[in-house]
Amino acid sequence: MAPIQNARLIFNKVPKDFPVPGETTVYETSETIDLDSVALDGGILTKTLYLSIDPYFRGRMREETKKSYSGAFPLGKPIRGFGVSLVLRSERSDIKQGDHVYVPETLFQEYNVISAKHPVLVLENKENLPWSLYVGVLGMPGKTAYFGLDVIGKPQKGETIYVSTGAGPVGA
Repeated sequence: MAPIQNARLIFNKVPKDFPVPGETTVYETSETIDLDSVALDGGILTKTLYLSIDPYFRGRMREETKKSYSGAFPLGKPIRGFGVSLVLRSERSDIKQGDHVYVPETLFQEYNVISAKHPVLVLENKENLPWSLYVGVLGMPGKTAYFGLDVIGKPQKGETIYVSTGAGPVGA
């Protein structure tokens, strides 16, 4: 197969205030990939299906020298975050072609080669739920809400819960 487009979302410029599409981030289409011959080196080749666009991204849109709880997005490189992908090829014994996988820190591009050492969770989806739920209520935002409320908060009958913001996927 001939190389095909591998469009990606590039972190282009550190914003002063709110991110500006086309300035802070740029949709770039010059990258190509040969799906049949790209080296996997023991990893997997995936097609991105769903990406989680999360509020904490704004904190990652900073100079790499500024320290924080999560790493800065490198300028000129694709944004990274949680995603659900379809496995097109695999050199891992625990993951097969056709599997759907949940990938933390996946590059925001159409296709990715995921290294053998990168954590990947094979999604079974026995309930036949929409795959998009795995980057929302069944993904990192949902787990954050669950652990924050049930495991840390341990609410008791009769108590009142105050949600400081319901605007993002965790609070919603």
